[in-house]
Amino acid sequence: MSDCILSERACRNLEKQLYAFEDIKSSFFDEYFPEPSVERSQCEDLIKDYMIRLGTLVKGAAKSRNADNQLPFVTIGSMVEVFDLDFQETYEFRVIIPSKEAYRISERDGISNVSCFSPTGKALLLKREGETIEVEAPGGTFCYKITSIKLTDGG
Repeated sequence: MSDCILSERACRNLEKQLYAFEDIKSSFFDEYFPEPSVERSQCEDLIKDYMIRLGTLVKGAAKSRNADNQLPFVTIGSMVEVFDLDFQETYEFRVIIPSKEAYRISERDGISNVSCFSPTGKALLLKREGETIEVEAPGGTFCYKITSIKLTDGG
């Protein structure tokens, strides 16, 4: 018996991600990280772990037509609402694979896209609602509590 229920739409979306990553992961890393580096290795490990967790989720989750679009942890393509513990403000981020098209869409819809390889994206990926994360970014250190994770309309 599964302790997670996904909407059929969320399940289809996550399954597509798994297949897409298998097809593009080596060419993607070659494009964005052409030389061997610690950063490339860390990002490859992050995506490997992500794919394992995603596969486990998709295989084990119960599917329902009536389920909402909540997700049990932050995925690529999910909309994450966070509460900034220092500034007492709420922000929304969409976690994405970096691409020029994704950033163009962000400019059109006004949503803050964050690359899964950015400090914020790496801190959010695979985290659950209620978890607190600390982000070391060029602008300083930020502490966020994750308040909501859901499938985006475009996801």
